[in-house]
Amino acid sequence: MPGLNPKVALHRLAVKMDLQPVKQGQRRFCPELVPSIEVEINRLIDARFIREVVHPTWLSNIVPVRKKNGQIRVIPFGLKNAGTTYQRAMQKIFDDMLHKNIKYYVDDLVVKSVKRKDHPKDLRAVFERLRRYQLEMNPLKCAFGVTSGKFLGKCQPFSKLMKKGAPFTWDAAYSAAFQDIKSYLISLPVLAAPIQGNPLILYITAQVQSVGALLAQENYEEKLCLALIFAIKTEALFPGSYGKLDLKSESDQIRNV
Repeated sequence: MPGLNPKVALHRLAVKMDLQPVKQGQRRFCPELVPSIEVEINRLIDARFIREVVHPTWLSNIVPVRKKNGQIRVIPFGLKNAGTTYQRAMQKIFDDMLHKNIKYYVDDLVVKSVKRKDHPKDLRAVFERLRRYQLEMNPLKCAFGVTSGKFLGKCQPFSKLMKKGAPFTWDAAYSAAFQDIKSYLISLPVLAAPIQGNPLILYITAQVQSVGALLAQENYEEKLCLALIFAIKTEALFPGSYGKLDLKSESDQIRNV
């Protein structure tokens, strides 16, 4: 974060000077990803997060990861401990607000208010603090006027146990979270609702260290749809291949699918 004063938090790399720098070979990416990578690289250059080096002593390929919203994240050079530095910066910036009107985890920030009328005042205080430290927000990830929601998901009670020396006392919060996690894990995904009257087919497999099972039904109407699409595409590619196929009658058969 170029706008953040290094006195607040500064990330340092524990580099051993006696080791030889490593230059990775050039990695080629999928052509569909190249435009997104170029946009992200230019954005990081404009923000002064990175700079161009003509003759680098070491070289590391970027690792593009697709986000949930479809955008591309450039994970920079394996800085796996950078999150700890970010968290320490947030702790110093919002120390007096923590557990009062905000909650945060690394770069996720939630502004909470007990009374609706106090929410604009709490938001203003957070905005002023962000402006003081020259921090920016991503408008695509911001939401306002939310009455309730999840923050860190069902496993949040167990995150307290990750701290060194944290006491472990089983209470109602742990029990409820544990039951929710078990219910989620044992609830197998259903790809389609079963058709009443059709037989169920059990597919099983067994490996040295794992077993698997799938309960399915044959759906011949879907097969007719697939056959029709295949026939149309094949006819477009190879005219005359299906000269005797009555597409109209096939369409009538699957109209109600």
